[in-house]
Order: sequence, then structure tokens, then C-alpha cells
Amino acid sequence: MNNKGITLITVTVIIIVIIIIATTSIIAGNKLVVRSKEYTEAQIIENVMEAVRRKKSETKMQGTIIPIGITFPGKANPTIGDGTVIAEGWYQLDEPELRELGVTETNERVLVNYEYEEVLPMRDPTYFEKYEVSKLLHDVKDYESGDSPDYVGTPLKNFSATDGKMYVNTETNEAFGDGWYYVEPSDLTGRYAGYAEYIKYPYVVNYETGKYKNADGFELQNK
Repeated sequence: MNNKGITLITVTVIIIVIIIIATTSIIAGNKLVVRSKEYTEAQIIENVMEAVRRKKSETKMQGTIIPIGITFPGKANPTIGDGTVIAEGWYQLDEPELRELGVTETNERVLVNYEYEEVLPMRDPTYFEKYEVSKLLHDVKDYESGDSPDYVGTPLKNFSATDGKMYVNTETNEAFGDGWYYVEPSDLTGRYAGYAEYIKYPYVVNYETGKYKNADGFELQNK
């Protein structure tokens, strides 16, 4: 006689399949949430950056089409890090200053430099190190100004060069060549030795553009 009932094995298989589907859905959902959060944070930073650029442009037009006397919003030269470092030339923006700049989608505290067009969310645990890297870039560029600047770090090249040498992010395939330098903490010697106290990771930097990126997870690729 045929057994038309559901066996224990069948029930077990069904439960396992349901668990697998549920687990896959949760993992996929978590990844989507993380990516969405990262996109939102990146968009907020870009919005603040755009507001900083606008305010910078306004101050440059003072005395022409805009009245003289406009100042940058924020607390100038704030104390940051462990409370002993004065960020000269930088501004701390809280919610009122962000609203003054027209940024309404966040109330997070940010550190900005209007001249450098740099925006650092202060809840980011690496913001202080990024501040030091940004300061280093402009310090080196100002000091090494000339026809043949001796920039800190290893100069990189595109693969098109005979001895092409690039640093590549193995996860995103971002490549950094011409105009970029690979800077390790051990490169920070002499007049730049003080930065080694705060910069603990390698970075790829561009002194001409003021751009930089943490080089953790990058690898050197030769042509």
C-alpha cells in the first residue's frame, strides 16, 4: 500500500531548504542595507562638499557682486583629536552651521577646510588621521614648490610607461599611477617626522590635486 503521508525525512528537507532560503535572504538584505547606508553617507558628504565650494566661491567674489564681510560658517580653528590639537584653518560645523550652508539631511558634526575643499565627518573614527594626511599633502606641496619638487613617498606610473608601476585596490580594481605617490609611515622623516605619530597606515596621495586614499588592501603591480 502506497504511503501518501509526509515522512520525517521530507519534513526535515523542507525545513533545511527554508532555512537556507531565509539565511540567503537575510545576508543579501544586510548587504543591501550596508551599501545603501554607504551610498547615503557618501551623498551627504558630497552635498556638504558642494555647499563648501559654494561658500568658498562667494567669499572670492566679495567686493564685486557680493558685499564684503561674508565669513565662513563654523567654529574656526577648533580643538580636535585628543583635545590638544588645534586645527588651524579648519572649521567645525554643527547642525546650525550645516543649515546655514543649506544642508538639511544630516545633523552630524563635520570638520571642513574651505580652502582645501575638504570635508571630514567627525564621527568617522579615522577622521583625525585623514586630517593629518590632508595637512601633510599641503605642507609638502608648499615646501617643495618649484620646478622639480621632491615629494615624499614612492612615485607611481601608469602601465603605459616602460617601467610602469601602479598601486591597485584588489577589491575595487582602482588603479593609481601617474601623479600619485605611495606614502608609508616610514617615509615620514625629517621635517615631516611629526606626522608619523598620527598617520599609521599607508596612503596613495596626489600632491597636485590634494586627493588621497587609504592604501590598506592595495598591492603593487609591475608591468
